[in-house]
Amino acid sequence: MPPATALIFTEDHPKRRPAATGARRARHGRVEHPDNLDRWTNPAYRLATVILIRAGLRVTDALRLEHDCVVTDPAGAPTCATSTTR
Repeated sequence: MPPATALIFTEDHPKRRPAATGARRARHGRVEHPDNLDRWTNPAYRLATVILIRAGLRVTDALRLEHDCVVTDPAGAPTCATSTTR
C-alpha cells in the first residue's frame, strides 16, 4: 500500500491491451478452412500448417523441435516435448 501522501497518475498504470483471443481464433479458423489450406501447392506445407495450429506452436518453436519429439503424457496421450517460452 502506498503512503497516504503518494500521488498516482494515470501514466503510472500500464495501458490495457485488448484481448486478441477471439481474433486469433477467427484467424486460425480462416487458415484452417479447407479452401485456404488447398492454396498450398506443397502438401507438406498444408500438413505443417494444420499441425502448428492444432499443437499451438509458433513456427520458431516448431523449428526448435527435436527430430523425435513425441512423448506420452501421464494419461497416455501423445504430446510434443517442447521448451517453449510463452
